[in-house]
Amino acid sequence: MNARWPKWEDRFNARLDCPAPTPPSTPKADYFWTWTGSEPIIRDDFAVGVGETVKISVVCNPDWVDNTGVPCSAYQQYGYCIIGGENADTQEQLIFYANYNSTEQTYQTSLNCPECGCTDTYINLVTDFEGPTPGQSSKKHERKLV
Repeated sequence: MNARWPKWEDRFNARLDCPAPTPPSTPKADYFWTWTGSEPIIRDDFAVGVGETVKISVVCNPDWVDNTGVPCSAYQQYGYCIIGGENADTQEQLIFYANYNSTEQTYQTSLNCPECGCTDTYINLVTDFEGPTPGQSSKKHERKLV
């Protein structure tokens, strides 16, 4: 079926006199994520309130370091950015350790690291990771980097 779809698409476009689709001139550079936990995510330099929506960058950044100076390589080594991994970050931790780009007004998380799987055309989304569970306390913001 998939192999025949382009032919049908051409037929429909010709019959309906549709203009040829044009790819976007620039790739999407961010998406929106809403914090649904029961308590705000609070750091010394920012807070994300319950129900607040923030922009997350989808730009792959090989030079990313978290807000404590930990580089991408450590995130890969300790499995923080592996979906479903034993040490995998939660959505809350991804945002807690994110960096804010005031120029683009977006957050960059460890998912912006090539070591965590991003490429020029793909990035894992924060929503792919464990979200808040009603009635349970959130995972603490501590790391054991041995």
